Amino acid sequence: MSAALTTAPAEAQERRPTVVNLVTGSPRFSETFFVSTDVTRIPEVVRDGETGPVVGQHDPKALAAALGRSIQDAAAARNRAGEARCLIESEYDAAKNAARSRRVFGHHANNRVRAGGAS
Repeated sequence: MSAALTTAPAEAQERRPTVVNLVTGSPRFSETFFVSTDVTRIPEVVRDGETGPVVGQHDPKALAAALGRSIQDAAAARNRAGEARCLIESEYDAAKNAARSRRVFGHHANNRVRAGGAS
């Protein structure tokens, strides 16, 4: 059974990591849509109007309204979930990010060697 809706009503002062943990290969999250508050780094993945609604923290009426809209228009919510999955697969893939890091560090290391800055 897959999760249909996930909320992340976090507060900035909770002093704990706030992570939207989506395993892109997991069928559990393949059609899950998110409603979140605008704290920490959640809006990097839950982008208002694109991958899911984002509401201000301490605004339970806005959170309830966003949840209601998502439940009432499940097709649109599933479309946003698909956008979130594509975003995660393209920007948060561990292998792709490691390859990007190797290219960046390799480029800078090569420039430093050519400039005589490393032995």
